[in-house]
This record gives sequence, C-alpha cells and structure tokens, in this order.
Amino acid sequence: MTLEPRTEHEAEPGGENLETPPEEHVEGRRSGSVVFATLSLVLAVGYVWMAFDMPNGTSGDPGPGTWPRVTGIAWVGISVLALIESLKVVRTAPADLFPTGKSLKLVAFFSAATVAYVILLPILGAYIVSSVYMFYVIGLLRSKWDIRGGIYAVVFGVGASLIFIELLQVRLVAFPW
Repeated sequence: MTLEPRTEHEAEPGGENLETPPEEHVEGRRSGSVVFATLSLVLAVGYVWMAFDMPNGTSGDPGPGTWPRVTGIAWVGISVLALIESLKVVRTAPADLFPTGKSLKLVAFFSAATVAYVILLPILGAYIVSSVYMFYVIGLLRSKWDIRGGIYAVVFGVGASLIFIELLQVRLVAFPW
C-alpha cells in the first residue's frame, strides 16, 4: 500500500468531504482581504493627515506630532503591503474565512471596546480609560475577570499612559467633539 498525499480538501480515508470546494472560498477570502486592506489604508491616511497637523518639534526636542507621524507612516506602509498581497495571493484554505460563531463574537466585542475607548478617552482621560480597556481585553482573552487581570490592566494602562504622557510628553489629539 502506498501513501499518496491528499489535498487539503480531500476526504479523510473512510469519510466524506464535508468542506466546500476551494473555488467557492477563493473569491470570498480575496475580496474580504482587499476590502480590509483598503479600509486600513484609508484609516491610516486619515491618521497621518491628522498627525501632520500636530507640531513636529526638532530632532533634539521632538514634539507631540513625531510619534503619530512615525506610526502613521508605518501603518500606511503595512496597509499598502497588505493590499498588494491580497491582490496577488489567492488563498483557498477554509480556515482563512471570515470568523464565525465564538470568534465573530470576540471580534465584535474587541471592536466595540475600541470604539468606546476612542470616544471615552478625551472625556475620562488616558489613565482611567486605558485601565478599564485593558481590564476588558484581558478578561476577554482569558475568558475570566479576576483580581489578577485587574492588576495587570491597571499596571499596563497606567504604565503606558505615564510613559507616553509624562515621560515622552505626547499629548492627546484634540477630538472634534
């Protein structure tokens, strides 16, 4: 008996193939990647546009616009690479499809938390909002909320805020509301 390699869409020996053929996965995955990469690029360009409205400072004394410019330009570059990759590469693996079930719920919760973070940041301040956001994210990732996750959240939220606001003197962008 010789063993021949199976493709990823062939049935297991003695079983039936319950997956859909690869042709049905290609376009959905590819168009989803293109849409995501394009959306990311549009957001990155808007972010860079806002970052260039902030004072840059000098090489010896960087201003509050330096870090957002660097990260924004990197974000644009990564988005362009992702867009090129999604236009060139055709993936057929069913595991690469849009998340469903529990994974989709997790993506929705992370997205909602991030939107809430952006809205509440200028209202409540970086220390409080960052700590609450990290507590929520850590709780979602660990599937439980406890004192240990709360301690990590406060340490990370307050620590990151201290580093950026006090040490690096990076001030928040003025939001339109």
